[in-house]
Amino acid sequence: MQMIWHDLAFLHWPMNANLLRPFIPPDLEIDTYDGRAWLGVVPFRMTEVCPRRVPRWLGRRDFAELNLRTYVRQRGEPNYPGVWFFSLDAASWLGVRVARLWYGLPYYDAQISLEYQGEAIKYHSTRTHRHVPPAELAVTYEPTASPQPATPGSFEYWLTERYALYSARARGNAAFGKTKIGHIHHRPWPLQSGKVRIERCDMTRLLQLDMPEVDPVVHVAKEVPVVAWGLQRLSS
Repeated sequence: MQMIWHDLAFLHWPMNANLLRPFIPPDLEIDTYDGRAWLGVVPFRMTEVCPRRVPRWLGRRDFAELNLRTYVRQRGEPNYPGVWFFSLDAASWLGVRVARLWYGLPYYDAQISLEYQGEAIKYHSTRTHRHVPPAELAVTYEPTASPQPATPGSFEYWLTERYALYSARARGNAAFGKTKIGHIHHRPWPLQSGKVRIERCDMTRLLQLDMPEVDPVVHVAKEVPVVAWGLQRLSS
């Protein structure tokens, strides 16, 4: 798949890894920084979403998306630090169903709006998916510094420069299925320090966890083209 990601906010909170462990397959380790797991809420929008090499006239999708995620790696494997998604809300009925089928990711229907106020973006998402706990995010975020790639080895790099996602679609009554990895590629994030005003955020309701009661670490990024490949089984 190819797409362009726009107007992202990376909102990150420190989290006790033990609280997240039940929601992650046993063959994945929770990746930590200075001994702490991190919970990310990432609102953004996507344009020109389509399979690679498909002609433009056949149709490309534009829609907003919202991710709740943490960071993982294959147990005992130093390569491919990646992302584990707890939920992905999207304002595209078709996009939700294709992603659930193709990637086995927990995508949900949502109504999402973005309002531009100079450099600030007012973002509001309300989950509308049937038979799933509701969730709402209402935030306004904006940059506070000039864009530049994160320095390798820095905390900002650890949070954002991840080029793999993991999925483990459950079958029947199993908590998890076979864990798979999907690789993605994009140029380094044009990352900016930022600030956010949070009116409402209950994105962890699906996990029956409370959001951390501290201010998040905030970064924003304007735009990056992305290519994502299909899933593959983890090597033993």
